[in-house]
Amino acid sequence: MSLTVFPSRLMDLYELAIVLFPALNQCLPKIWDANGSREFLDSLGFTDRAQGDLGPVYGFQWRHFGAEYKGPDANYEGQGVDQLAEVIHQIRTNPDSRRIILSAWNPSDLKLMALPPCHTLCQFFVQDGELSCQLYQRSGDMGLGVPFNIASYGLFTHMIAHVCGLT
Repeated sequence: MSLTVFPSRLMDLYELAIVLFPALNQCLPKIWDANGSREFLDSLGFTDRAQGDLGPVYGFQWRHFGAEYKGPDANYEGQGVDQLAEVIHQIRTNPDSRRIILSAWNPSDLKLMALPPCHTLCQFFVQDGELSCQLYQRSGDMGLGVPFNIASYGLFTHMIAHVCGLT
C-alpha cells in the first residue's frame, strides 16, 4: 500500500482540518492569523514573502526536512527527508522502535520562520495494536494553543493509526 499525503501542498494540522472539513474554517480560532499578516512579516524583514507565508514551518519540516525553502508553492518533490512517510513506514515495519519521531524543530531553518515551532516533536509507539503519540511543546498558550494541539495531535494519531491498520 502506498501513501500520498498532500504532495503538492505543505500544511500543518490546522490547514489539514480545513482541507478535510471546509466548514470548520468558520469555527476555528483566528488568533494565529496575525502571525502571517503583512505587518508582522514585514516587521521580521520578510518583505518578499506573500501574506500568510510563515516560512519552513511544520508541514515543510515534516515532509521536506533539510530541503532549501523556496516558498509555499514550490515543488519540493524528492527534496529533504519526508519524516511523515518515514514515521508511517516505521510504524508498519518496525512498530517496536523507539525512534519513530516527527520533528518540526530544525535549527538551521529557525531564522527563516516567522515563529519557531511551539509543538516541536512527537514520538509514536505501538503497544498491543494501539498507536500512541507523545507530544513535546517548547511553548504554548494554555487557554487555546495547548488544548488545540492536544485535540489536533489526537486526530493526527488516529489518522496515522488508521493508515497503519492500528487502533
